[in-house]
Order: sequence, then C-alpha cells, then structure tokens
Amino acid sequence: MLKNEVLLWQTQPIYMNFLKQYWQGLTLFLVFLIVGVSNYQNYGVSVDEMWQNQMGVVSYNYVFKGDTALHTYWERDHGVGFELPLVIIEKKLGLTDYRDIYLLRHIASHIFFLICMLSGYFLIYRLFKNQLVACAGFIMLVLNPRLYSHSFFNSKDMPSLAALVLVLYAAYLAFENRKVIHYILMGVACGYALSIRLTNLMVLIPLVLFIVFDIFTNLNNKKIVIKSITGFILFFTATCLALYISWPILWEHPVDSLVESFESMSKFRWEGEALVDGVLYNGNNLPWSYIPAWFFATIPEVWLFFGFAGIVFLLAAFVKEPFSYFKAGIDRNLMLYLYCFVAPVGAVVYLESVLYDDWRHLYFIYPPFVILACYGLNELLKTKLTYAHKTLWLLQTIYLVYFIAKYHPHEYVYFNHLTSHKKDNLMKKYELDYWGLSNKQGLEWILTNTADDTIYVNDHFPVYLNHMLLTEDKRKRFVVTKDEYKVEYHLENYRMYPLKYPEETAVYQINVSNSPILRITKLR
Repeated sequence: MLKNEVLLWQTQPIYMNFLKQYWQGLTLFLVFLIVGVSNYQNYGVSVDEMWQNQMGVVSYNYVFKGDTALHTYWERDHGVGFELPLVIIEKKLGLTDYRDIYLLRHIASHIFFLICMLSGYFLIYRLFKNQLVACAGFIMLVLNPRLYSHSFFNSKDMPSLAALVLVLYAAYLAFENRKVIHYILMGVACGYALSIRLTNLMVLIPLVLFIVFDIFTNLNNKKIVIKSITGFILFFTATCLALYISWPILWEHPVDSLVESFESMSKFRWEGEALVDGVLYNGNNLPWSYIPAWFFATIPEVWLFFGFAGIVFLLAAFVKEPFSYFKAGIDRNLMLYLYCFVAPVGAVVYLESVLYDDWRHLYFIYPPFVILACYGLNELLKTKLTYAHKTLWLLQTIYLVYFIAKYHPHEYVYFNHLTSHKKDNLMKKYELDYWGLSNKQGLEWILTNTADDTIYVNDHFPVYLNHMLLTEDKRKRFVVTKDEYKVEYHLENYRMYPLKYPEETAVYQINVSNSPILRITKLR
C-alpha cells in the first residue's frame, strides 16, 4: 500500500501540470462534448449511412466469421478503418434495432471527431505557444456549421478529416523530439488514416522528404542521422502494419488490393450530376473551379480571412529566408500544412477525379487551412489592430453559434454571406440537402399534426431510412408505399432538381437561409 501511495504522489504533479497547462482547451472539449451528447439524436440518417454500415458488417463477417463475401463485395475498395470498429462496438453491445445502431454510429462518430480536434488544439498550442490562438483554433476546427453536423452522420469524409489531424500532431512530435515512440505513432496514425481513405496517401510524401532532409542536413551529426534513419524504418513499418491490420481486404493480396483500390478511387464509378454556382455539370467533367467555388461559399468569412492572411504571411517569410523551411521547426511544419491544403486540390484537378455532393471528398483539407488561419491570427495579434482582430473573430463565432441554434439540426446547409441568401437563391445555385436528413423532421411533423393511426407516405429512399430511425411505436403509424393513389403525404428533400410540387401546395416546409431543403405536400 505504501508503494502505491508513493507512485500516486509521484504522478500527481504531472497530472496536475497537464490540467493547469491545458485546462482551457479541455474545458472547450467538455462543453462541445456535452452539447453533442445532448443533441445527437436530432440528426437524421443520410442516404450513404446504410452502405457505410454494410461495408463494416461485410468486413466484420470476414474477420470474425470467416465469410468470404468480402472478396466479391462491390465496395471492397473502400477503407473500413472507421466502419469496422463501429460494427465491433455495435456487436459487443448487442444492438440489433435499426434506431439503436444508427444513434450509436452518430454519437461515436462525433466523439471521435472531438477527440481528434482536441489533438489539433494541442498541436496549435505547441506551434504558437499561445493559449488564445490554440483555443481559437479548436473552435475554428469544430465550429464550422457544415462540418460540425457532418461529424455526426458522415462516417466516410469526417473520420478522414479527423485522422489527418492525428497524423499532423504525431508528425510534429516525431520531428520535434525524434523519439522512437513518436515515429511509431506517426506511422500508426498514417496507416490508420489510409485505411479510412486512400487520399490521405498524399501526406506521406512530405513526411518522407522531411526525414530525408534531416539526414542530409545533419551528416556531420551522427546521432541525428542514426535517429532519422531509425525513425524512417519505424515509421514505414508502423504505417504498413497499421494499414494492413485496419483493412481486411489487404490481408490476402495486400499489394494488388491496394493498387486496385487506388485506381478505383482516382476514377470513382459515379455518373451523376453536380450543381455549383447555378450550373449543372456531369460529375465526370467538372471545372477546375469546382472545389474553390464550394470552399469559398461554405467556409465562414472570418476563417477565410485569417486563413489566407496566414498563407500570405507564410509565403512572404519563405521568400525572405527560404532555406529555413528545409530545417526542422515551425517554418517547415507550416509548409506541410500549406501542402496539405493545396496539393489535394491540385491532384483532383490534374487527375480529373469524380466529385459530387459539395466538396465533402476534400473535407480533410480544412484542418491544415485552420492551422494556417491560426498562424495568420497569431501574426495579426502582434499588430496595432489586435483588438480589432479579436473582435472580428468573436463576432464570427457568435454568429455561427446563432446559425447552428437557429437551424439545428440542419446546419449542414450552411453558406457564408459571400453567397446571397435571398429567397431561393441557394437552391438555384447549389446542392442543399443531398443526403435527405431533413426527412426525419418531416416525418416527426406529420406525426405531431396528424391523428390517424395509419399514415401513407411516399416510398422515397431517404424517407424510408429516416422512418426506420423513429421509435418503434412511431414507425408503426407509417406505411411507406409506391402506390401514388394511397400516398397522403409526399415528402421531398431538395438536392438539385426542381421539387415535384410547388411551394403553394406545401403544408410544411423547412427553409435554411431562405431556401427550401424539405417540402411536404398533402395529397389527400
């Protein structure tokens, strides 16, 4: 007992010092966690969630039941680094009801997102040694209305974004400290990020180059050279092992399966259309401006200002002293974040990759942009306009909180004011509720405003998915039917095509920023 008391006494100061140093960020994390736990049941089910869950189930059956259906599964080229753990948790908890499974997915996805964003806070604090900037960075990472809501129901793009933050933090630690454990962690983080989405492969290029630079710029320091070579071996090994373990399709033919997946992702099998800035394009033939147009329309204005201010400061400093950016330190890290922001956009333009549903396939470029925004904020706070910049940031934050509170749980249809919010303008220019989540609130409205025990609604896939998300007693009141002569209420979420029935016929409509995302028409 005495030995245990001594050990406790020895570790307590470390624990207390950690809390004392980071209590602001930890408090923000706790606040967002409480809010998320309080509101996660409000979000509907997206169209893709059923397929995402199925991907995890197929891999689960392969791993734990020996089912070889994975070999011929049509989406075997998708990483399951996040989906498989979700299914494992689902099975361990014994969940079988549709509602329970998808609510678990929503809260688990959001908690993973918040934890990864907390690592972003630690990274920003270590970079700039400024608590205010670190807290501002955490809020910018989390409080983007579109991405915040996606962190609950989008288990493909948001985990990719979140995992990249882990990679960047692990990379900072590895190159700052050159410790064995940190190189291993960097490799594990990279391998896991790749198992979620192969586009994260791009971050490997600068990380390997950093190690090469460290070797050749320190040839006169044998200790650093040995550490760097050892670090590379550990990093590469950990990356391969983490990727292999996290993605069961690689277990039998790792190289062939990896090549197949990469080729499939670079030219994804989708032939639909995408609406941006009022023009309808084929998903296989998008203009180079597709991503910039969506990015500038959906990132909060002040975040854009600080982000591009950071890029300007960075490029100006690089021109003055370019060689400092080849040495380990904050300068080189900032160039890594600029690369992670710009290179993926350049790659999809060069490869003519298939994109659709806003810029969600490249959501992972947002954290590097936020870190650059923190750099811009940090530099601007050194000027005479310190209070003006703080005020600007604060006003933007207050507005975003107001927007989320006003339109919750439909804050995923967020557009900044660089795009007009005049009546129906957004619906004419952009895809809005492309995943159909608002059907949940539509069904709940019908339940509240209809006394009938049996209610016939149109058989539309998003309607069916969100009907299943209701509690069992509420589900039983609905009959989802294709028979147009029986349909009493027609629900339709707006994606990009004209709604079937005009606004005058609507008995209920959900609007966000003066554009409809859901319309319900009573037919009989």
